[in-house]
Amino acid sequence: MKLKDLLKEGKKVNGVDLDDYAFDFQSYFAKKYKGKSILMWKLYVDSMTGTFYWSKSDSDVEVLATPYWEGEESLPVDIQNTDTGDYVSQTKYPLKFTGDMKKDEEAYIKVLRSVLSKIK
Repeated sequence: MKLKDLLKEGKKVNGVDLDDYAFDFQSYFAKKYKGKSILMWKLYVDSMTGTFYWSKSDSDVEVLATPYWEGEESLPVDIQNTDTGDYVSQTKYPLKFTGDMKKDEEAYIKVLRSVLSKIK
């Protein structure tokens, strides 16, 4: 294991382990929104990896956007062409964690709406 991974492991913010919170938040959000749509993009969750991906019936891309992926205070967004599997873009957005599920849900949706509204 690399030193940076050791330092990141068990990272606490305001006394809360970010990895634990990330898992709890992802579970909370997936349960609440799985199969529901935001701006006509429907949430799916990969059962093996827990990755959130958003799909729209009339689009040839899907958006991978899992909040707090790997316990990071960020939102990595990968836009992938569903026909070729190629990544169209990969961007990381800041997503600060407050420890309040409702506030973090609102922050995630705000970033997500911004991203999804720009995709044709």
